[in-house]
Amino acid sequence: MKKIILSMLVAFAPFVANAQKITYFGKAKIMACQEAAYYMKGAVKEVDNKVVFNETIELPGKTKDDIYAHVMQWVSFRFMPNTENGAWYERGYFKNRDYCSIVNNDKASGKLTIKADEEWVFSNKTLAKDFTRAYYNLDLNISDGKVDLTMYNIFFDYEASNNERMIAEEWITDAEAITKDGAGLHRRFGKFRVKTIDVKDELVAEIKAAFKDK
Repeated sequence: MKKIILSMLVAFAPFVANAQKITYFGKAKIMACQEAAYYMKGAVKEVDNKVVFNETIELPGKTKDDIYAHVMQWVSFRFMPNTENGAWYERGYFKNRDYCSIVNNDKASGKLTIKADEEWVFSNKTLAKDFTRAYYNLDLNISDGKVDLTMYNIFFDYEASNNERMIAEEWITDAEAITKDGAGLHRRFGKFRVKTIDVKDELVAEIKAAFKDK
């Protein structure tokens, strides 16, 4: 029995050695260092003192017209008001709101601009749903073999803060969201930073998925 216990301790030793405590969605949680580090310094970029996420999605061999057709189909479903996206992993994690819309749809230039109006859920328990209304602009610049994605003009309307409009530059930047010792995220700001990064990653993943097996 002692040998079995010793073997288990040896097996889990690398995880324990490479784990750390981080403030995550307002509570302490043990995460692998690699996962925790993903949300830390440098994860939120600033351009001219504005929070801007830029991602290039490489789609080798695909023409501009082919990419545009598939992306436009994805956009029409992903940003349809009052719909939930079944690709998200948590029940109630995300929902489009009334003012979600496509404001620019230019096939000739390959440019799409979306104004997102969404509900992001941090946690959803019986009689205790913690969520925010989130807004952002999304630019998609399509050309042969790639999509350039830009997410910007991000702000939040949080009921727990008396519906005060909170801009990303004052909530999710390195200076605002990361603790002074660099070991974690501030309890007040951390969940907004993590959720925003997760949403950006999900947008990229969904566009890539639109071309799976195509």
